[in-house]
Amino acid sequence: MMVNSVLDFWRPNKQHMRVFDVRFSLCSFFEESHKNKFFNNYSKAIKKFATKEFKCPFEANVTYGVKKLYFDERDFPTFVPLGKFRSKFEYYLNEDVWATFSAQGQIISWN
Repeated sequence: MMVNSVLDFWRPNKQHMRVFDVRFSLCSFFEESHKNKFFNNYSKAIKKFATKEFKCPFEANVTYGVKKLYFDERDFPTFVPLGKFRSKFEYYLNEDVWATFSAQGQIISWN
């Protein structure tokens, strides 16, 4: 199973930044996610809220799920700028889109 992940960010002045656009094997994601801070946070959250452990090889006829997923603000660096973001993960099985996870949000000041 392959994954395509995109993270876009817009600063308050509407300046767009593509933080990343990567494609990787789902198995390598769980084995090597510690090398990237964002993916490490995402992987830890999935593992924490998974209904069954995600590990390769995946078992046939088993439902893998994630319930009540959230990210703790303490897991992100303090220098994250204010702005809006959109994150998208597309999961491919035999080159066909099998599932999509998309999130959008805004980083705001607590002041």
